[in-house]
Amino acid sequence: MTTENVEASVAKEFVTETIVYKALTRVVNDLLNDLTDGERFEIVNTAQVPREYIVANFRGKVVENLIGQVWVGILNEQHAIVECFKTPTIDFKELRAQVTRVTKSLAPELF
Repeated sequence: MTTENVEASVAKEFVTETIVYKALTRVVNDLLNDLTDGERFEIVNTAQVPREYIVANFRGKVVENLIGQVWVGILNEQHAIVECFKTPTIDFKELRAQVTRVTKSLAPELF
C-alpha cells in the first residue's frame, strides 16, 4: 500500500455519513447559539429556526466549520487509525484533502 492510498483509505473508512451529519448538527447548533446570543437576531424560541434557514443563510460558515469538525474527529481517532493500518506513514496535507473530498461527497447538498 502506497502513502497516497493510505490517506484515501483512512478517509473512506473513518469519514462516514453518520460522522458528517453529526458534525453538521453540531455546527448548526453552534451557529444557532451564536445567533441567539443577540449578535444578529432576537430569537425567543430556537425551535422556530429551521436547520435549512441556518444552512442557507450561513453556508460559508457551515461548510468551513463542518470540514473542520470532521477533520478534528479524524485526528481524535488516531489510535484507531494506527491499529487499523499498522503504524502507517501519513501525509497530513493529503489526508486533509481526502477527508474534505469524502465529506463533500457525503453532504453534496452543501457544496
